[in-house]
Amino acid sequence: MQHINRHHVTTKNVLVICDHDGRIIFCDSGWPGSVHDQRILNEDVQYYPNDFPQIPRGRYLLVDSGFPSRMGFLAPYPHVQYHRDRLGRRQAAAPEGREEHFNHCHSSLRGIVERTFGIVKKQWKILKVIPFNPDDTVGPRIIHAAFALHNFKKNYNDDVNYV
Repeated sequence: MQHINRHHVTTKNVLVICDHDGRIIFCDSGWPGSVHDQRILNEDVQYYPNDFPQIPRGRYLLVDSGFPSRMGFLAPYPHVQYHRDRLGRRQAAAPEGREEHFNHCHSSLRGIVERTFGIVKKQWKILKVIPFNPDDTVGPRIIHAAFALHNFKKNYNDDVNYV
């Protein structure tokens, strides 16, 4: 029951950190879909001190709106629109104001993660519907294997944009 998310679908929650080139540098995929993102991040920072990327002072990891901004993690401003082209206008309007401009830039950079997910899901179709297995470690291992293969292809083939 704990893998049922708010949409009543069985899911796994995957926390991924990737670099600017779309390589996965950290992945935790063993959480049920109903677990809040913030809890996963807090526990990963605490329980994987040697594996979780160390963020130098003055640098930040971009996180989505499910996380609060805190030292080392930068979330978008809450309740500030930044996809103005999706608000029913025919032409995309330029961001207005400092907060909207920040959220627009934040969204553009987070697109690297979304593109990486799209590339991996397209290449490894099993990720769309991981078959049930009574061994709870099988699903996360499939996810980790797909990301490892993605990184391998990325390292040995600069033209990995096969989406």
